[in-house]
Amino acid sequence: MMPTKSIFLRYLEGKASPEEAAMIEAWQAASPSNKESFDQLWKLWQPASNKPYKAPVVSDAWKDLLDRIQAPTTGQHIQARTLPVRKYFFMATGAAFIALMVFIGWPKDRQEAAVVQKQSTGECVRDTLANGLVAVLDTYSSLRYPAGSRGGLELGVNGAVFFEPQPIGNTPVTVKAGELLLRPAAGTGFYVRNDSLNGMVAAAVDAGVVVLSDGSNQVALEPGEAVEYNSKLHVFGSKHAANINSFSYATRVFYFNDTPLAEAVGYLSKAYHIPISINNPAAAACRITTQFDNKSIEYIMDIMSATLHFNYEFVPQRNSINISGEGCN
Repeated sequence: MMPTKSIFLRYLEGKASPEEAAMIEAWQAASPSNKESFDQLWKLWQPASNKPYKAPVVSDAWKDLLDRIQAPTTGQHIQARTLPVRKYFFMATGAAFIALMVFIGWPKDRQEAAVVQKQSTGECVRDTLANGLVAVLDTYSSLRYPAGSRGGLELGVNGAVFFEPQPIGNTPVTVKAGELLLRPAAGTGFYVRNDSLNGMVAAAVDAGVVVLSDGSNQVALEPGEAVEYNSKLHVFGSKHAANINSFSYATRVFYFNDTPLAEAVGYLSKAYHIPISINNPAAAACRITTQFDNKSIEYIMDIMSATLHFNYEFVPQRNSINISGEGCN
């Protein structure tokens, strides 16, 4: 989970709670880029702050506490500075605990602080979570979630991920994309794309219902519906029909409506993990209207080649498909 700005600030000031310190530590440990970002923030904080963070000295804290407990309460200067023993105790031990954890790092067996990160590069990746939920990552996407979590499972998405329908009775799931939270009902298959660079989140539902919320507004999506969310303006767009080709890499369900051949084979290539090349630019511009529901790549290529009058061949050495000929009618 990404810590909020206020948690970062309290941590830098040495005022974070143990739980907040744990969150910061887990976030840093999740990836080298997070650690590098925090180190840069730390360097900027030191000269900018009038009170740079200084780790508390545990022995001094205890000595000060004992002096306060044993001191007579008649002295005005003592009374003016005395804090309730219970409150001061938790402040001192809390600060010492944070300092200790920052110094030695979180214990490796502390599962609630550990984070699992799945990442894809040039090929899509299918991941089955501990609760049985199946997530299919689009190319160059990532999925983060706490290891050994109990109760609800919160997933952090960057890039695009399709979640297959979750079996009824499984652990409730919340998906976090930027500041947006998506809560699917049981049996829901849905797609979310988090474009953090441009501050846009897109979601679509294949089956079931998903509720999206930014804390102030919410939108419910039903099968076949999609919506975009602008994280910079904090507004939802209008609901519209979902483009099922956007998550066809996971479902292998394609709907081509006057679609250029070059675009269609792009979807096929990603779904079947096989490069498809078109030798003739004229053929690449041919348009096709058809649909396929989880058919084999051989079946799809046969239908498309007969429809658009092109030739194709499998190249076993490269595990690829080559399209040739003029194409179109």
